[in-house]
Amino acid sequence: MEEGFGSFSEEEKEVMNIILGTHWTLREVGGVQSHLKNLTRIMTKQGYQYVLVHPSDRFLSIWWKAYCTLKHLGNTDRGRIDLALRRMADARLTLEHFLKRGNFHLIHAHDVFFMYASTDLLQKKSYAKPKVLTVHGPLWHEVRMLMGNRSPRFSAFVRGVEEEAYAAADAIIVVDSNLRRTLVEEYGVPYAKVRVIHNSVDTDWFTPGNGYKTPNPSFLVPRRLVPKNGVPVAVEAFRRIAQSGAELWIAGDGPQRPIIEGLIQRYKLQGRVRLLGSVGAEVVLELMRKAWGVIIPSVPTEGVIEATSIAALEAMSVAKPVFASGIGGLKEIIQHGETGFLFPPGDADALASLLEEAINQPETLGEIGEKARAYVLQHHSLPIWFKHIQAVYREVLGL
Repeated sequence: MEEGFGSFSEEEKEVMNIILGTHWTLREVGGVQSHLKNLTRIMTKQGYQYVLVHPSDRFLSIWWKAYCTLKHLGNTDRGRIDLALRRMADARLTLEHFLKRGNFHLIHAHDVFFMYASTDLLQKKSYAKPKVLTVHGPLWHEVRMLMGNRSPRFSAFVRGVEEEAYAAADAIIVVDSNLRRTLVEEYGVPYAKVRVIHNSVDTDWFTPGNGYKTPNPSFLVPRRLVPKNGVPVAVEAFRRIAQSGAELWIAGDGPQRPIIEGLIQRYKLQGRVRLLGSVGAEVVLELMRKAWGVIIPSVPTEGVIEATSIAALEAMSVAKPVFASGIGGLKEIIQHGETGFLFPPGDADALASLLEEAINQPETLGEIGEKARAYVLQHHSLPIWFKHIQAVYREVLGL
């Protein structure tokens, strides 16, 4: 096949050769990694060829973080920029290696850092390829959420990276309508450049279990302990249903762990609220199957608003009702009282009321779960999701 943006026939589209790239390593845990796992799985089933480009795992070591900080005389702000540039440079070298060796048809970047790092390389005539960028959230807002005003230089650096990455991409995929609005209104990205493709779930792996396996009502929060995920709201809600005997399982870790431990002690919830720490995907699946429901208590923080939560879709695929904040992408995938339950973000009383109703009428949970599973199969399964991505690929290739 001759190399060229328009060289595919309808019959040949399954043999597209794609470079998937990220600035993050696959050992890190997050939405990007889950997204890429789903994408590579469906690409393999569809007969696509791909390579996955990312920086070396060595940049995860504490030694590298310490080295970059010490190099700048203990300035952690400059050290973060240094480490980010090193990770980008490492991924860029790997990208160039594959571009020299293979006949690839487009680049699909999964974060702004990778898009930024590869832009000058892809502008060379011999390497020129269409560029698709998937945005999972505005990174600058997330930096502010996690670091506040402690890293002004790094924050400004991230903002600049985002703006250049958005400008360089030929098409941008976002995972909910609110994120498209942010890119258009705040970053000045042309509306026509942005496509909304909600997240997906592997419905063949996230399958229902054998009903409720715990004698006492139990609810799962599969969330990292960071401000935007609102995990303290779930703990506050459990304080209000103390007489129910219900249990709360929190699967995740992060900087808010001391806050949550403090709430558990203050409200004497030891034994009822269990902090499980970071656990693997297989464990999360089993916890979802055992739980009566899954709680996604996200709150808007520093401009970061929950998108189409992959954890929520996974729970729905397992046929468990999701109790979620009515914000962002969550309210785009959950119909209150039909496929799940929505409550105002940060409102622990409203969440507690929903949980009490569910505990008193457990038969409704099964009905909601079945509808949630049916909805996910129809709208968010990997094959349906990938058809939308294929359409973007074909568009930037001029097919």
